[in-house]
Amino acid sequence: MAPPAPAAPVLATNADDGPFNPGDPLPLTVTGGTITAVAMTDKASGKPVAGDLARTGTGWASTGDLGYGSTYTLGVDTVGPDGSKHHDDRTVSTLKPAQTAYPSFIPPPAQTTVGVGQPLVVRFDHAVKDHATAEKALTVTSDPPQEGSWYWLSDTEVHYRPKVYW
Repeated sequence: MAPPAPAAPVLATNADDGPFNPGDPLPLTVTGGTITAVAMTDKASGKPVAGDLARTGTGWASTGDLGYGSTYTLGVDTVGPDGSKHHDDRTVSTLKPAQTAYPSFIPPPAQTTVGVGQPLVVRFDHAVKDHATAEKALTVTSDPPQEGSWYWLSDTEVHYRPKVYW
């Protein structure tokens, strides 16, 4: 009788239960082995997606930009505790929003200087209902760093003002 085949390491990801948020990285974890390589590819364009493998080999996470309503293929190589090599192919998908808000900026992003009292204005092409989520997606970087906050004038327009003048 032939000995049983070695058990393959078990992979898990946040996409195992369905589409995931592309604003978050796609993490992979493994139990019963280590990850040796991951190839993630945008199925539509064929472009690879960057990622980082944990030094322990027990995890990997995408670091490249992911798109809404997209499908990605994953090829994952693992090694079991007995040294046996395994490969797992998967397909994962990102959430497809019912609607996407597109912003315009005042001043435009290419303008790198503003007046001392200039607010940064973001206007959306339609109403944004979840202001908190929109604010988390917006970042302001200045040199030197400035503390500030967002103020919604309407559901389509938000302003950022620094705590003190720029």
